[in-house]
Amino acid sequence: MTTTTPSIRDRIAALDWAPMTKDLDSFGCTIVKSVLTREECRSLAAMYERDDIFRSTIVMARHGFGRGEYKYWSYPLPEIVAGLRTALYPPLAAVANRWNQSMKIDVRYPETHEEYLERCQTLSHKSMADPSGLPFCTGDSSSRGSRVNSSSKKTTD
Repeated sequence: MTTTTPSIRDRIAALDWAPMTKDLDSFGCTIVKSVLTREECRSLAAMYERDDIFRSTIVMARHGFGRGEYKYWSYPLPEIVAGLRTALYPPLAAVANRWNQSMKIDVRYPETHEEYLERCQTLSHKSMADPSGLPFCTGDSSSRGSRVNSSSKKTTD
């Protein structure tokens, strides 16, 4: 008998978001358990050594942020990463919208990741750019927003 692993979207939808939302509210983070299979985790971990699928690597010590590094994926994203991003966006946007409302921040995130990307694309066409010329989507939690265009060349900071 062969069993099929549910889609990432189905696995995220099946999560009990009440305790995770409570953790987000209390601690600003939560643990999402048992979403990825062991094979998917190993596959993602193995990708880290492949420079060709990342557009940038940040070495934290160079910026005084401690030890370690992180990388920005190149587009197109690996299927599993894209699936996680799309599936996790709606429940996290709901949390962000609730937080913004409680802080009287007049920014609301769309319900779907696709709508969010459309909003960012629309704003980028209105020349919403920082001095580097890369467009940002306003309304992000950071003061600068989030990058819309990832077409920049691979760099190491």
